[in-house]
Amino acid sequence: MLLGEHAVLHGCHCLVCAIDRRITVTLRPRPDAIVTITAGFGRYEGRLPELPDDECFRFVLAALRRHSDVLPSGCDLVIESDFPNVSGLGSSAAVTVAAIAAAFVWCDLSWSADVLHAASLAVIRDVQGTGAGADAAASTFGGLLEYCADPISQRQVKHIPPIEVLYSGRKAHTAEVVAELEARRRENPHQIDAIFHAMNEGCGLAVNAGAAGDWQKFGEIINRNHELMTELGLSDTNLDSLVHDLQADPGISGAKLSGAGKGDCIVGIGHVENAGFAHERLGLQITRRGVEVA
Repeated sequence: MLLGEHAVLHGCHCLVCAIDRRITVTLRPRPDAIVTITAGFGRYEGRLPELPDDECFRFVLAALRRHSDVLPSGCDLVIESDFPNVSGLGSSAAVTVAAIAAAFVWCDLSWSADVLHAASLAVIRDVQGTGAGADAAASTFGGLLEYCADPISQRQVKHIPPIEVLYSGRKAHTAEVVAELEARRRENPHQIDAIFHAMNEGCGLAVNAGAAGDWQKFGEIINRNHELMTELGLSDTNLDSLVHDLQADPGISGAKLSGAGKGDCIVGIGHVENAGFAHERLGLQITRRGVEVA
């Protein structure tokens, strides 16, 4: 997520992008009702239609449960990922989209990207209780998207910027952060909604800057959005220090926390030029590739 975190849950627009790392889900039908899931971080075995819970595979299991009425049998699923081993990059949405796409193809269902996104969003809400579907949109459509959740709409931004991504070293639990901010919003709706409104305005300005390829202006909006996230209580001194280090590099026009806040990743616009930059970069870029079926 580049812009509009949290505000997108309240009818505002956001900017979200796909990164150049892939998650592949391979599905092989079985002659029985057994479902196995194999990934680099674990293995699962269950039986349709119950499929007992497993925290490691909760999104894939939720996808299978939601579509169990059309699955012809059990299956073996293999998940392969070249995502960095950090949080906050939308891997849960990506594996959900990939798993549902594999099931749609297996069941010979007629589907489109919009149908796939809607199905993925339903699964994400089953698991998390809430969700805007922005990460699922990026995984489905690829590119740099202006996205709105209510009503759902998405459009590609003409140009895509170079980015730098850092991991903060701290895992944030999205559902918990969202719940905390929603509780604060109920106590002080005018203050929080004013910040959401400013985020929404910034998203529109950033879309215009992106259409013109004006990454200096785009970066200034990114910087302002980090200030707004700080006003929402989503940053702290340590996170701000990482953001400011990235902002200070001459090759970076702007930087901010990415995602729900309180940890995960920091994204900057541009490329680090300082040879002595002290923080590890993840080497990610935005890609036009979305979901692909083979």
